[in-house]
Amino acid sequence: MTTETDKIKVHPNWLRFMFAVNIFVVGSLGLAILIGRQPALTYFGFPTEELIFAGYTPSVMVAYAIMGIMGMRFPVKFAPVLLMQATGKIVWFLAIIIPQLATGSLPTFALMLIATFIPLIIGDLIAVPWKHIFAK
Repeated sequence: MTTETDKIKVHPNWLRFMFAVNIFVVGSLGLAILIGRQPALTYFGFPTEELIFAGYTPSVMVAYAIMGIMGMRFPVKFAPVLLMQATGKIVWFLAIIIPQLATGSLPTFALMLIATFIPLIIGDLIAVPWKHIFAK
């Protein structure tokens, strides 16, 4: 019986590793902020003024973690989730971080996010089975 990963050349263990990293890193941060709200935001150095819109980001983080759990079972089918995560982080760098750097310094929490996001972006882009994603 052929499996999902036998049909195309992919690295399912690398995909599973990146899903696991995202589940624990992104999911934990998102849950901490959703559940702990003010204390979690303060602990991580995030601004605490506005929680309605700011609550969207940790909600998306938890959603990615949930999709990552499914990706552990079906890594190739859920590989686009890794691509979405990497794309979102790259857009964040281009639209938010680079302009902020051009006008001044970044807050501590932004430096923490940058240090976390760069390896995640690289790992996600390595793990994505590009031929499969763009296959007809």
